Amino acid sequence: YRTPRNGVIFEWRSRYRSAPQSIEVPVNGPVWLKMVRRGNSFAAYYSTDGQAWLRIGEAQTVAMPSSVQAGLAVTSHDVTRRTTAVFAGVTVTD
Repeated sequence: YRTPRNGVIFEWRSRYRSAPQSIEVPVNGPVWLKMVRRGNSFAAYYSTDGQAWLRIGEAQTVAMPSSVQAGLAVTSHDVTRRTTAVFAGVTVTD
């Protein structure tokens, strides 16, 4: 995900209800994000131009069923403040 202060973050849990682990990459301005799943391996990528993709850390193995749901979300991380986001060019492929 993208944060205003910490750049791009790839976050995962190695097993159900375990503590999250993450890798941060400082990035300013607009950014494209991509998640690639191959079986139970997930790799996260980002791009500042939509053409050249850089992997965020190593791919992570997370046990998942063969069929899952995907979605987009936004949060302010502050219960007293609302926030907005613009999602464009979203695709999900198998």
